[in-house]
Amino acid sequence: MNAQPTKRNRSYDQCTNVGCEITTAEGTHLQACRACGVARYCSRECQKSDWKTHKKQCKKHQDASNRLNNSEDPSLQNAYARVTKWILRHRPALGEALISSFDLPNNPYAHRRQILEVTARYLPDVDDEHCLVLMSVRRGDLSATAQPYFVELVQQRETYEELSVRADPDVYGTGLVLLMVHHGDVQLFARSLPITFTSERGIAEVEEDRVWKAELWKRTDSFR
Repeated sequence: MNAQPTKRNRSYDQCTNVGCEITTAEGTHLQACRACGVARYCSRECQKSDWKTHKKQCKKHQDASNRLNNSEDPSLQNAYARVTKWILRHRPALGEALISSFDLPNNPYAHRRQILEVTARYLPDVDDEHCLVLMSVRRGDLSATAQPYFVELVQQRETYEELSVRADPDVYGTGLVLLMVHHGDVQLFARSLPITFTSERGIAEVEEDRVWKAELWKRTDSFR
């Protein structure tokens, strides 16, 4: 793909604390938040530093996970944790799709107004890395696409961008992927994924939608 996110494309193998560059690539073991199991930290200090930012998301993760674990449908047991593992594997691909969808050379603030909305179907009978299959991917205006999540998502994006820029002056901005997970005709939950990238210098001319969408479908093994 022409558009490549840089090292600040945060994934779950990197300390969740915004501004911390420690990843598992250096051999560091990241400890998951005991409450939600989603956020991961390299140290107790980073976890304490990030608590103000993580607190609201932590409660949301817990509520969604508990609701599914207590469902009368046994196929939904551990669904939230399994989707977290899917995100661990595929977040880089989602990040590249997000950045590829922005026409930053012509619209330098697109990441502040647009969102990548991804709808996926949960498959309970396959391994964790393939438990989601994409149903649709669309780019849209944040205020129009993300209702009723608009206010929360705007605040989350602004917070991540502010903290990231403060920690690293090379940060260009933060965009959002909204992942909506369905099972049958029911939406199980939605997860927002902040994607922070460093500079528009690493982003070539925007690709046609069909190109980056096809690449995302391929990398998430959604041609099934």
